[in-house]
Amino acid sequence: MLGDPAPPADPDHPAQRFIARRIAEVRTSTAPLLATPDLPGGWVSPAAFVERLAHNPNPRHHDLIAALLRLHPDDRDTASRGAGSLPAAARFALDGVEPNRRLMRSRREGPAAWWRAAERSRAPYAATEAPRLSGDIKTHTWQENGRDRRSWYARFAVTTTHTDRPADDQPTELKAQTSDQWGGGYTSRFLGDWIPALAAIWPHDAEHFLSLTCLPVLESPSWTETAHDVPRTVDVLARHPGRMGTLSAATLASGISATQRDHRLHAVDAFLDLAVTGRIPISDIAAVMARYAQAWPATRWAESLAAVSQAPGGGVATVELLTCLLPQLPTDHRGLNKLLDLLRDEHIRLGRTTADPALLRWLGTFSGSSAAAKTARLLLG
Repeated sequence: MLGDPAPPADPDHPAQRFIARRIAEVRTSTAPLLATPDLPGGWVSPAAFVERLAHNPNPRHHDLIAALLRLHPDDRDTASRGAGSLPAAARFALDGVEPNRRLMRSRREGPAAWWRAAERSRAPYAATEAPRLSGDIKTHTWQENGRDRRSWYARFAVTTTHTDRPADDQPTELKAQTSDQWGGGYTSRFLGDWIPALAAIWPHDAEHFLSLTCLPVLESPSWTETAHDVPRTVDVLARHPGRMGTLSAATLASGISATQRDHRLHAVDAFLDLAVTGRIPISDIAAVMARYAQAWPATRWAESLAAVSQAPGGGVATVELLTCLLPQLPTDHRGLNKLLDLLRDEHIRLGRTTADPALLRWLGTFSGSSAAAKTARLLLG
């Protein structure tokens, strides 16, 4: 009826339900929370973890899982040596030593979810477990004023392979499926404030939260409407302390290619945090850009990279990315001269000359009197 309170929505994804259940169990005890971060990046220090467990011998189920997943990798041995009685899974998370199992007992001591979190606390996803990205370039055709027109856009899907039945208390275990923006899997265009909460579940690996959030960013170069999750995801990625993999590089590359200029500005800041510092290899970003160059306008890249070049260290990173990217593009690529002009400007500003063999060979293939050909000859010296 009109005016009646609406029932709370049940979150779609097990990782969201894990967060909801952890919040719900807060009232079940007055003991200190184990998973409240005390270090930058959302980490829990091993010393704080041990101290809190000493005052909370019967921890809340989801809170202990959250704390294990946030356990910082440094100083675990020291904390373990000074610890008293701990749940077996917590002890394993600290020292990595599998306890001896009691006679006639095949199972480990404590819930399986505690052990899974303890194992995840010691390393990011293995290569065989990490989410996989696939993408294709599609063609859109239409008629305008009696003429056939066409454009290109990219479509993406994320494949995860962990389990057919993910449990709500094992948030790092992803359902075996292929997700896309058009109805497949758990993905949503409207995660909103869930995004930073999902990213905070497991500081070890950014690929986990990106498997749930990256698709709107990946497809942002192809659409003109504003998708509010795009800057949220890019901003959270920039602050994430964990491993960066395939989804991270693709998210950053698509962010600096986005249709909306304000989205590209968020991605420029992320580029400075992640690519300039070496956390995401610039060669990986360039490879993604080249793969989808037919669908992602080079003029957007030139604008984004020009903004990058104005920041400390950004000029060098811009030159490195263009040196990797340009030889992978055809010499008649639309908007190419904007990138060549930017590369020449940065060479002049940094006092550099073209030295990369692949780039030199590529520049040598230009001919004619086009603006791109003229700039290519200037770069050759």
